[in-house]
Amino acid sequence: LPDILEFMLRYPGDAGQIAAVVSVAGAANGSPLADQLLSSYIKFVARTPWPSCETGDGAEIQDLRRDVRLEWWRRNRAAIKVPVFSLVAAPRPDRVSPGTLSTYRSLAEIDPRNDGKLLWYDQVVPGGYLLGYVNADHWTIAIPVAEELPPLAPWFPDDVPRTALVEAAIELVSRTLDARELQ
Repeated sequence: LPDILEFMLRYPGDAGQIAAVVSVAGAANGSPLADQLLSSYIKFVARTPWPSCETGDGAEIQDLRRDVRLEWWRRNRAAIKVPVFSLVAAPRPDRVSPGTLSTYRSLAEIDPRNDGKLLWYDQVVPGGYLLGYVNADHWTIAIPVAEELPPLAPWFPDDVPRTALVEAAIELVSRTLDARELQ
């Protein structure tokens, strides 16, 4: 989500082609985990070579800090002209994947309604539309981890109805855009 928002801000001409944005468990307002895990990320993950990613310097996590994201909204909300819709991941504790359980528990000290990476309210775009809540964690709502990375299947059980979620989101976005045009 932060990347598409930044794209719309930097390239308003190209962004004019975008009718709406649907955020699925997006880091609209950052995450307390960005502060907690920044030094570990820089030390152990950022400089690790991954097959299709360049090494990082920690800026990618720094940008997910709550204060950074909230300041971004304060400075730039008025420039985002397209409607932004939020689909929030908020699993029940028994639906949190083992691969996300540690960070889920850490965030649960603040609020048990979190997806293992983001608190529920940090997924809601300021001034946007709330599509709803899904009983899935941060990774399983968006990615069929078990299908894409079979060795990780035991850590990310998958029965999220992604197709139904996408179809419902498209229908609600379409209706909302139609209603806005009538106004």
